[in-house]
Amino acid sequence: MKLPLSTGIIPIMTASLLAFDAADAASVQPVLVVPFELNSNKIYLEARVGSEKRWFILDSGAPVTFLDRELAVALGLDTKGDSEHAGLGATPVEIGAATGVVLQLGKLELPARDVQIMPLDAVLRRFEGRAVGGLVGNDIISSYVIEIDYERNLLRWYDPSTFEYRGPGKEVPVTFEGHAFIRARLTPPGRPPVEGNFLLDVGVRNAFMLYAPFVRKHDLLPDAAHTLFVTVGCGVGGEVRSYVGRMQSCELGGFGLEQPIATLSKDAEGLQSTDQYDGILGAELLKHFKLYLDFSRNRIYLEPSGDFRQPFEFDMSGLFVTAEGADLRQFQVLRVIDGSPASAAGIREGDEIVAVDGRPASEFNLEALRNRFVEAGKQRELAVRRGAQTLQVRITLRKLV
Repeated sequence: MKLPLSTGIIPIMTASLLAFDAADAASVQPVLVVPFELNSNKIYLEARVGSEKRWFILDSGAPVTFLDRELAVALGLDTKGDSEHAGLGATPVEIGAATGVVLQLGKLELPARDVQIMPLDAVLRRFEGRAVGGLVGNDIISSYVIEIDYERNLLRWYDPSTFEYRGPGKEVPVTFEGHAFIRARLTPPGRPPVEGNFLLDVGVRNAFMLYAPFVRKHDLLPDAAHTLFVTVGCGVGGEVRSYVGRMQSCELGGFGLEQPIATLSKDAEGLQSTDQYDGILGAELLKHFKLYLDFSRNRIYLEPSGDFRQPFEFDMSGLFVTAEGADLRQFQVLRVIDGSPASAAGIREGDEIVAVDGRPASEFNLEALRNRFVEAGKQRELAVRRGAQTLQVRITLRKLV
């Protein structure tokens, strides 16, 4: 989510950094180079498990690697035990475990490991618009130095015993305790900055997710600009709803960013009610950089990418749409924001979008459809099915946050 502002991100650096050839940043050749697909700001990479090939999310918010429960059944894995897990989303989910599971990424076969089993695909697929076979967690991530090249959609994996960073970026310390935590500073509109300790999570769509105790402590909700209460995504526990607003600026590792969007929780229960840390720093912010995750040595490296000065934006329609059907090409309106362009056009929750600007909706995937709703001033012609009726509506997009 990004807000369209003319100034975008203000770097604390010289312009020569942007011209640096990224291939020169590492002193050794990677042990693995694999492409990825970016969807909802999440990194999807193909992995083979036994005879099955699936798309996995690279998830630094997961302490260990997870397999989807249906995939585990298809592989005939012996899953042991069930316990409740509380993640993002309101509903706790049951998890099991399997031993001796071998993942293969490209030509790299990872050592056999214990994995957790969870019903990932059944929960996430309609929100992601694609199948989810598992999560590559920190048990794997911390065994390598992983370079995330968002511009080229490439992951480069290095052996930490030989890796030496020699690029022009900045080294930023993290505290690694199964998860990586990083310090960042936020400046609310018209207020002094506040500093927090955030979980570094490339598997979360948002820029910042601020937890309820941190929001209360600094009285952030009244000062966040243009605040809405909306669906902001999905976690393993289902739909995640929160207040959304924007900060005046933030600072991470010596880089200043203007007008980042943050979710601001008031939850009294669940993950976002914890006071053990202050929230999540996610991929909407991190994708402005090339990242080197070196968790085994408690550090990351940040280099600005070619998208470094891209402004932050947010949905401008007032729609939150999910993908349904076996091919995930049927699009249902889950939520409509009151007072939004979609609400004014008469679109209701439960409607199905069947065409966009004269094209069948089935020609889009969910990511492409959502991207049609982030251009201020643009008009979108939608055909919407409601029961036996098909309605033609026009919405004019405008900034909501």
